[in-house]
Amino acid sequence: MARVASVALLTPLPQLDRVLEYAIPEPLQASIAVGVRVRAPLRTGGRVVEGFVLALAEESSYEGKLAELVSVVSPVPVLTPEIAELAREVANRQAGTLNDVLRLAVPARSARFEAAWWEARCAGSAPETGGIRHAVDGDSDATEAVPRERAFRAAPHGVRSDGTPRALAAILDAALADLSHGESVIVAVPDFREVELALRYLSTRADERLVRRMDARLKPKERARHFLACLEGTPVIAIGTRSALYAPVTKLASIYIWDDDDDSFTEPLAPYAHTRDVALLRQQLTGCRLVFSSYVPSAAVVRLIDMGWLTAHDDRQVNLPRVVISEHVLGEDDRLQHARIPSYAWRRAREALSSSNVLMQVGRAGYAPALVCEGCGERVTCRSCGTFLGQPRKDALPRCRVCGRDYMRWSCLHCGSERARPSGSGVHRTVEELGRAFPGATLVVADGEHERVSVSGTGNLVVATRGTAPIAPSGYACVILLDTGSMLLREGLDVVLDALHGWAAAAALCADDGEVFVAGSEHPATIALRDHSELALVREELQARRALSFPPTVRVAEVHGTRAEVEHALERLGEQHELDILGPLTDEDGTSRALVRMSYANARTLVPAMKAELVRAATSRPAPLPGKRRAAGSTLRIRLDPPHAF
Repeated sequence: MARVASVALLTPLPQLDRVLEYAIPEPLQASIAVGVRVRAPLRTGGRVVEGFVLALAEESSYEGKLAELVSVVSPVPVLTPEIAELAREVANRQAGTLNDVLRLAVPARSARFEAAWWEARCAGSAPETGGIRHAVDGDSDATEAVPRERAFRAAPHGVRSDGTPRALAAILDAALADLSHGESVIVAVPDFREVELALRYLSTRADERLVRRMDARLKPKERARHFLACLEGTPVIAIGTRSALYAPVTKLASIYIWDDDDDSFTEPLAPYAHTRDVALLRQQLTGCRLVFSSYVPSAAVVRLIDMGWLTAHDDRQVNLPRVVISEHVLGEDDRLQHARIPSYAWRRAREALSSSNVLMQVGRAGYAPALVCEGCGERVTCRSCGTFLGQPRKDALPRCRVCGRDYMRWSCLHCGSERARPSGSGVHRTVEELGRAFPGATLVVADGEHERVSVSGTGNLVVATRGTAPIAPSGYACVILLDTGSMLLREGLDVVLDALHGWAAAAALCADDGEVFVAGSEHPATIALRDHSELALVREELQARRALSFPPTVRVAEVHGTRAEVEHALERLGEQHELDILGPLTDEDGTSRALVRMSYANARTLVPAMKAELVRAATSRPAPLPGKRRAAGSTLRIRLDPPHAF
């Protein structure tokens, strides 16, 4: 019988990010197991913290006396060895702690439901699994499951008659094929819209007990129900957002990642591991199939293709939507060229609304993305951070998009005027304009505030921001992409690829006989969209980044803290490694940050050194003087692969 438990403590302290051994007292012998939650004591302060049992043994490797576990929180082994190993790999790659990953991988307990589930499990009541109803109708784009490989598949365009994008249906059909062979599948999609569409599609093809939703939007009890069902040993399809990659499924056959370049796959919590990287790590640990699918491949995926690590396949149909750039249909009339919605697009939209639906994608949310002074025409800026002020909705107060400050009163620094007017049109102002131009149409707003999955019927004029467009059955007869020029004028390394990604996603919702209208002039990105040569453009962009040592051709670490902490950390790291440092720069809040670029090969040794530096900084506070308070803790933070660093 095991007498020693190896425990990973759930504490944010980086110096405790290691496995500790504890003695198992006699009362806990019957309920202890690998993967269960326990409470264990710390040597300082008499504190007790929770942790997970990672291993059991009869003898300890520690020669001294072991502290005893305090209690077993739950006898349910919620942390499987596979997920524990994956969490450790993710933490090591991101210079994070196991605790940070486990809080993402294992949902919070729903104590009452978990107790009932465990009681039924111990009583021997087998879960009802039902059977597969893999009857795919004639409109399906089902294909045979691809071999166990690592691949990128250029997704088919268009929408099925039941309102499911063909690209998503192709992934789900392949997942159903795996499931019918008695194997589990993980499908990761960017947000709730794709989750809802996928569940709707699967509801007529597989027993609902074989489909598990891994989504942070679920209430704790529902999330726990789906998570625990993955532990029952029955092959399932686990579908969800970022957390789906940690689903503890058995007999994992495939991982499908839809649209890995979507910003929603960027984890906002430490250790900030991107879903794509988690998928790559889990594939390496399990040897399962890994398929990335999207309309436009991300630069990171193209890098893997060029390395030969991924194979590329083109699943697009022959009759791709016709894309028209306004510059080619408006002649040389300068007034027509600078119209926000050219006359050709107006006429096409009017014709389409009589029997179908129309999608207009705008570049900005809110009402007015910027304000200008009525007196001198200068842009209105925030007094705190210098960012341009905008107007979230009509008659609202001017607001800073960065710090969120509202301005009751404002005066121009240049001419003293206190009056400002809108500059540019966000989604709400665009709807206001279109309401007058299309009096008979049903205006539908889709943005971060108005979450829509689909539209029904005809005569809908949908105005959406990037990535929020609802699905119309059989697709939109006309898709109009507005503000293309202003989207390309933004600052940042990823501006062109982000714009192309958003345009392609909207264009893919077009009907087979529909038309995509680009309101703007020729640009490499709009030409790639028109010619359906997105892969070539991404590859050209990747080559340019390789020459300049920009991600994803290199890894980047952001070192953040006080000026002294950042400089000291860089100095210590530079003693053993050759560093490519940008900065440090001091931000307006007084903190400093620096970027460190490194090759993927050098990152294998440099990232552990960064983790060691975080531990050193966290444990190097001087002892307090008599009668004095203890010095403040370290503010040093290191983030690997921060998005939009350039």
